[in-house]
Amino acid sequence: MGNVRWGAIFLLACQVSWLHAETPDPRLQVYFDSVAKIRSFDVMVNETTKFHYKTERAADQPLGQRVSKLTHRKYLPSEVPAERSAATRQVWEAATKRRRVEHDVTPNANGAISIFNGKTVTAYNQAASFGTVAAQNPGQRPLVHSSSRYDTLLGEIFLGGEYQEMFAKRQPVDTKEVDGDLLVTSPAQPGPMYPSCTFELLLDKEHGFLPKKITVSSKGKIDFDVEVTEFRSLGDGVWVPIKSRFRDYLLAEQIDPVFPVHFLTTEVSIDVDRSAWNQPIPEETFHVLFPAGTGVLDEINHARLTLSKDTDSDDIGGRKVEAEEYQQLNANGGIVR
Repeated sequence: MGNVRWGAIFLLACQVSWLHAETPDPRLQVYFDSVAKIRSFDVMVNETTKFHYKTERAADQPLGQRVSKLTHRKYLPSEVPAERSAATRQVWEAATKRRRVEHDVTPNANGAISIFNGKTVTAYNQAASFGTVAAQNPGQRPLVHSSSRYDTLLGEIFLGGEYQEMFAKRQPVDTKEVDGDLLVTSPAQPGPMYPSCTFELLLDKEHGFLPKKITVSSKGKIDFDVEVTEFRSLGDGVWVPIKSRFRDYLLAEQIDPVFPVHFLTTEVSIDVDRSAWNQPIPEETFHVLFPAGTGVLDEINHARLTLSKDTDSDDIGGRKVEAEEYQQLNANGGIVR
């Protein structure tokens, strides 16, 4: 989970603000149009993450410190580097921005699902028989972490927002032709989105100027990059990415106090036989039926309840549902007595 942890730290360093500017290169519009041609997707995402350095608790752990102090070192010859595999189903609908993520689609899955219905986010863990409903914006609090989030290979920024929005609000945005491809550089600058971050996108002329490499840096040091290694044609000039490589970098003073080290690599591939693009998404995809007896944390109505009958996820949060147990909570999550 290193990419989640370091991505969260990076997000704190890159706060969002606004400034209006013009889109500088007409080829950028070709890129935006290529993204707009993808009206929906239902993709099976397989990923394998390999950690190149070992993370350990520091020997000089301060007494009473709640957050563990960590150190990083190279693996010894006798050690097997850590590796993690995962598979998710990700569904998205452009017109409504609705989204569904099935977080684990392996045979021993726990049935964890997250759904954004356009207004609220519902999470459900079938194995735990528990769910939550919250009013949140998945654009700024994504339902799945960045290295495997399919949208980030297209038009979505890894940490929230969209490149089209950012390029329209940043000045300058520099472009340069590289072997027919378009290198777009948006340097760190005060005022616009992610003011401490520099973004570089290499847009592929052979595939509708979709990104084939994205590099994000802060304070002059690389944070991560992603390279699309294979595209698939849907016909009529529509291209979609199906393989990518995500690399996360870490400034680990124990290894190199000046330059970030290549900390982990995540290989991502789309199971094209179990995936679809630009097809209608059934309405039930964006609903979850909570069985009777499911425990629910309703963050909208500040309540914790146990359902007395099968209940559609869209009915929770908008009104008080039938429950065999119902506890009103205060703003801090404590029970109101």
